[in-house]
Amino acid sequence: LRPLSWSRSGSLRRASASSSERGGSSQIKADTERQEEVAEFERMIWRLQDTLVDEMESLEGPMGGRFNKLPWQRESSPTGGGQGRTCVLEDGSIFEKAAI
Repeated sequence: LRPLSWSRSGSLRRASASSSERGGSSQIKADTERQEEVAEFERMIWRLQDTLVDEMESLEGPMGGRFNKLPWQRESSPTGGGQGRTCVLEDGSIFEKAAI
């Protein structure tokens, strides 16, 4: 798998293969670098989600709604596996319903 990047139109796309990704120990290095980039991106997304949840809960105040956090994991498939966490707030004092 090659790194993802944003196109000029704003859509996510895979970068084209470079000569260093086409074989031998260069491929192993590229795979390791890719895994590290994916792990860092995942950590960034988790932190962003935590920040959004914390900020919205602070707007709700001490007696307001709280997010119910539901982790999920998708089994491997031809398109890949995945994991995440759905955060849902219902019946808040400011937000009637919110999901992050």
